[in-house]
Amino acid sequence: MGARVATDRSHGPPDQRCAILEATLTPSGQLPFGAPLVLTRTSAYLKPGGGTRSLASVVIPAEQLRFSVAQREGLEEPDFRVALSVPGLEGRILAVKDHFLLRQAEQAAKDLDGRVKALQRSVSEMGERVIVRLGLTRAFVATPHRGEGLCWLMADGFFSLKNPQP
Repeated sequence: MGARVATDRSHGPPDQRCAILEATLTPSGQLPFGAPLVLTRTSAYLKPGGGTRSLASVVIPAEQLRFSVAQREGLEEPDFRVALSVPGLEGRILAVKDHFLLRQAEQAAKDLDGRVKALQRSVSEMGERVIVRLGLTRAFVATPHRGEGLCWLMADGFFSLKNPQP
């Protein structure tokens, strides 16, 4: 039940959503996932079983979040990303998987540039600082010859510190 409330903003009272987000906040001086992330040129991952949890939240100034989009060849859906200015993740660009926020941007604009602006605007309207929930994917093998799958870091949710609901 707790995971459902954390991922679906339309369920559970605000105090319960706040408690869930607080429980996933990374304590000062600790690694968000209990193990150091492996950094690539643009992203980050953990090997399966390499950490102690798959969800973590960090508080970030809204002005330090930069959204972008790419329309990759062969894929129908655009690929929205966010750059975070978080110690240890500088220069990394994470997939945005906040379905509520993405749906809001889709309703706000038909073109991709307009959707990026809508994402930026929505997050800035959450306040000076926002909670960003980070998650790790299930083990994912990009191509069969690469061997073991990796758990890639993604941005699962963006929440206001004052009111973590739509």
